[in-house]
Amino acid sequence: MELPSTSNHDVKIKINVIFENKVWDLNYFSSMLSASSLIKLSNCIYYELKHYYTSVMEKKPPRGCIIYNMESNKETRAECTVLISDDETLTELNKKFRNKDGPTNVLSFPTEPTIQKFSVDRSSSDYIYEDRLYIGDIAISCDTIFRESKQYHQKFDDRFMHIMVHGVLHLLGFDHIIEEDWDLMSTLEIAILKVMGINNPYVYNITD
Repeated sequence: MELPSTSNHDVKIKINVIFENKVWDLNYFSSMLSASSLIKLSNCIYYELKHYYTSVMEKKPPRGCIIYNMESNKETRAECTVLISDDETLTELNKKFRNKDGPTNVLSFPTEPTIQKFSVDRSSSDYIYEDRLYIGDIAISCDTIFRESKQYHQKFDDRFMHIMVHGVLHLLGFDHIIEEDWDLMSTLEIAILKVMGINNPYVYNITD
């Protein structure tokens, strides 16, 4: 089931949501996936990213200025799609695209082009859709997020929004393979979630 997307003209990152879940009730997500919640999420990501680009960050990720180019001071509206699913689907995707067994909480699939190929001229780029740059797709398993929320003693809603933020940042070029990149990505996540009224997601008590 495809839900209404964040189509407001002022939204910096339009988030389309597709709900395909055999276990969870869509009504449970009505507040988290409402248009107003998605607009708040996307704009929190954008403005915190812009703040870091202009006042903190010295090193930009390779795709980092897709939505805000610090050198030219230009803003670009972006778009992505999030699949809200379950362990069965994420297990299949994890095996197909990463050759790993078992489910995971989120998978991100950034699209090309790189920043260098981006053009505001729609006639010269296949990647501009409705005046937005399509940055990729995200798949989320509610089953895994539920288990993690119990394990980390976090609210399910908070864990879910953290994973949404985490996935979008991956689409924008952030990663956590090395410690330096993880420090940057986690710092951004904490700042974005704080604006949304969610506590630091990396402060928790783990339960086996």
